Amino acid sequence: VWNRSSIGAILVNKQAFDGARAIGGQRNTLAGLDFNLYSNNNYWRGKIFYHQSFEDGFEIDGGAQAVWLNYDDGKWQFAYNHEYVGSNYSAEVGFVPRTGYFRFEHFVVRNFFPKRKNPIVFNHTPKIYYSQYWNSDPNIEGFERFLSTDLNAWLGYEVTFMNTASLEFKVRELQTQLTQDFDLFGNDDPIQADNYRYRDASVEWQTNRRKDFVFSGLVQGGQFYDGNRLSYRANLSYRGWRPWLVVDLNFRRDEIRFDEREDDSPMLIGSNIAVSFSQKIQCNTFVQYNTQLDNFNVNTRFQWRYAPMSDLFFVYTDNYFDDFRAKNRALVLRLSYWW
Repeated sequence: VWNRSSIGAILVNKQAFDGARAIGGQRNTLAGLDFNLYSNNNYWRGKIFYHQSFEDGFEIDGGAQAVWLNYDDGKWQFAYNHEYVGSNYSAEVGFVPRTGYFRFEHFVVRNFFPKRKNPIVFNHTPKIYYSQYWNSDPNIEGFERFLSTDLNAWLGYEVTFMNTASLEFKVRELQTQLTQDFDLFGNDDPIQADNYRYRDASVEWQTNRRKDFVFSGLVQGGQFYDGNRLSYRANLSYRGWRPWLVVDLNFRRDEIRFDEREDDSPMLIGSNIAVSFSQKIQCNTFVQYNTQLDNFNVNTRFQWRYAPMSDLFFVYTDNYFDDFRAKNRALVLRLSYWW
């Protein structure tokens, strides 16, 4: 259709039999149509589908449908998406992680390119993102059937420099529906099940990605459920001996404060060293210290690709308390072969 677009159909039927006789009440059928959009200039891409499930007959609220459209011409980018999965939708020959919900999502980006000669800045990019989920109750008429459960909406502004370094500012509005108490720190003082709405802001930067040493960092602060959080993240990478050696050092700290519950400031420090002895033999070592779990972990993975898509793995992992007393150790051997 239209040179690059296409229309597809799907029909899947599952039926239980007793000998040659079909067993009533044990049939599941799925039928649907898909439309895949690709414009000739590649500016437009998208997918539209409707699938209907049948359980010994037509199921009320047993459909799933979605529309995803994306436009990108290098300066403007628009993305639209909505999803609806009925509460009685069932695809037994497959996997349906969630039913009875509606999601609306959109994304808008505008790239501004400076016109002056020898600019320091490559482009300025304001961004808008919005994603929200609603639970759907088929027993209620009208829009009252939808109850908002999750929201992630943000405004961002990114500056990319000519040397590939970048700086981004972002403010977010979040909503989280906790369906059960959440023991964040494992101290029997959980965040209560409720519908929470909160806001935060962040600044993130990254140095020249073409250099051997690359640094990135993020500072984020604001509300967190019914408390407040201040987060720091940093990453230092060395890629001077690519592809033979890559070293990453990571740091993360979250200062979380609550008015009526115990506070905590968990910290995570880690590193990753990847060594390539050849195109077929690699070794990765991960070292991590977690203050929340009082755990120091070492994980080493040796990989030998002895045939296409076929690997031999040796994995050694060791866990210690913060005073370096051993918790547990494990040695795992895994062999995979693809033919």
